Amino acid sequence: MPIQASPNTTLTLNSLLEFNDDEFVHNAYEALLRRPPDPSGLQSNLQQLSNGESKLGILKQLRFSPEGGHDSAIALELDIAIQGMISDTERLLFVSTNVKNIYYKFKAAAEMSSRKVT
Repeated sequence: MPIQASPNTTLTLNSLLEFNDDEFVHNAYEALLRRPPDPSGLQSNLQQLSNGESKLGILKQLRFSPEGGHDSAIALELDIAIQGMISDTERLLFVSTNVKNIYYKFKAAAEMSSRKVT
C-alpha cells in the first residue's frame, strides 16, 4: 500500500505533484474524488503515466470527470494551473457546470428559507 498524505495534512497542488506512481494516483483520487482509486482506475492511470502522460494531465482528467466536481482548495488551485491546458469547449462546459451547481445551491437555500417563513 502506498504512503498517502495523512488525513490531517492539507495537500497543495505542488505537494501532490511531488508524489510518484502509486502514491501520486492514490493521493490524486483522494484529493479530487474523495475516494481511493478502484483497481482499474489505478492501473489505467499508472499506465498513462508510464506512457508519458503528465501528472497535470492525470489531474485534469480526474477534475473534469463526473466525480471531480467537488469544491476543495486543491481543485481550485488545479483549475488555475490548467487554464492554459483546456480547450474553449472544455472551459465552457466546466463554467456552465459550475454555474448550474451554484444555481441549484441558491435555489435549494431559497426554498429552505421560504419554508421557514410562517
